[in-house]
Amino acid sequence: MWSPGEAIVDRYTQPVFTCAEGTISSVYLWSLIRLLRLKSGVRQRRVLLDLTYVIVIALCCDILAVSFVRSPRPPSILEQRMGIDYSSGIPQSTRPKPSMPGL
Repeated sequence: MWSPGEAIVDRYTQPVFTCAEGTISSVYLWSLIRLLRLKSGVRQRRVLLDLTYVIVIALCCDILAVSFVRSPRPPSILEQRMGIDYSSGIPQSTRPKPSMPGL
């Protein structure tokens, strides 16, 4: 079952994951560029270029994922039915709190 707490965790863990993956991918790119500078055969060079393209595409997908997690969006039907408001960036219930009788 989904909870508003999971949305908060996702909101902060996704950028951290992207930064970690970006750091690792930048090390890979740096080493691939060093290998491409060496004289190598056409087939080896093609494989290294393909790896470079894959790493760049993965980084772009990560950046897009973070932008979707961080961007404001209209509430989904499920969120409307559950009474959750994301306008402040943190899930908040829009349902009235039940009053305690006798207090």
